Amino acid sequence: GGLTSELWRLDVEDSLVPWWTLVSAGGVTPSPRASAALVVVLGTLYVHGGEAPGGNATDSVVHSLRITGGAAGAEWNATAPPGGPGRRAGHTWTAVGDSYAFMSGGVPFTNRTHLFRAGPNPAWRDISHITGGAPAVRGGSAGTLGLQYLHFGGRYP
Repeated sequence: GGLTSELWRLDVEDSLVPWWTLVSAGGVTPSPRASAALVVVLGTLYVHGGEAPGGNATDSVVHSLRITGGAAGAEWNATAPPGGPGRRAGHTWTAVGDSYAFMSGGVPFTNRTHLFRAGPNPAWRDISHITGGAPAVRGGSAGTLGLQYLHFGGRYP
């Protein structure tokens, strides 16, 4: 099968019958990929990493799309904030608090945990020295409970 860079939205707020919509946005759309990480913070959708054709990890760029108020007229942007986790695929990225997100795991296998600060000047911080080693797994799932980051499962190297 092939890869895609399509972004789909499931609308549920205005109807008892939800429906899928293909989001159309301008700017530089991320390249087609699988196993990318996606998070929404402060009304902006962020995409990082993933697998390119051939199974290699894609770039380490953070792609963003402002989505509050609908995606009409929205434009993709790309940035590479310093201190980022590099190329990853199969990793988790989960919002915590008002303007932050945790990223961990993925391929290449690593036990590094990075904190992402969203906003007009996004930034990364490797917090592994504070938190200790995270599970060096690929394909786990993650979520938050208040200010707690939860990571479940995955595949070890």
